[in-house]
Amino acid sequence: MPVLEKLIKLYKKKKSKSRIEDIYDMFQNIDVQNLSKACELMAKSTPAVTAGLLNREDVPEKYIIKGLKALSKLSKQRDIKVKIDFKTLEHLGPKSRLDAMKQLMGIMNSWYRLKQTELPFKENPTKESIEKFLFPCSFKYNEEVSKLLKRFDEITNPSNRKDWIIEVP
Repeated sequence: MPVLEKLIKLYKKKKSKSRIEDIYDMFQNIDVQNLSKACELMAKSTPAVTAGLLNREDVPEKYIIKGLKALSKLSKQRDIKVKIDFKTLEHLGPKSRLDAMKQLMGIMNSWYRLKQTELPFKENPTKESIEKFLFPCSFKYNEEVSKLLKRFDEITNPSNRKDWIIEVP
């Protein structure tokens, strides 16, 4: 545990991708007895570190919510390993919901978008439930909500994907 704490402090002083990866690796290998303490350490850190809570299946729901809130604050695409319960996203505010969904659907990065072929949810929601879920955002962020719904269609109906087809003039 002291090593994880030290890595987090080092990351706060000088941010780098390799330090984040070290923190995530360390978190993956922490035993179950120390998991809650490790979650608490990561939850009190920067959003990039806190988003690492979404890389382990046995993290308690309150830390999953903190991880989702942190994920919504990040501008670069993050890969998460845990399947999210769609209902958990309801704990976020309207803009955070939208930003977290953009991360979860792989909209932040075109390479990740091509790689992602399934939804990151335990049970896949319907398009109607996503529309209802994002309704509070749809007035102010209509274009972003439209992109998100289009992306949902691409993932759920792979035959509709056009981003890998190259058109020759």
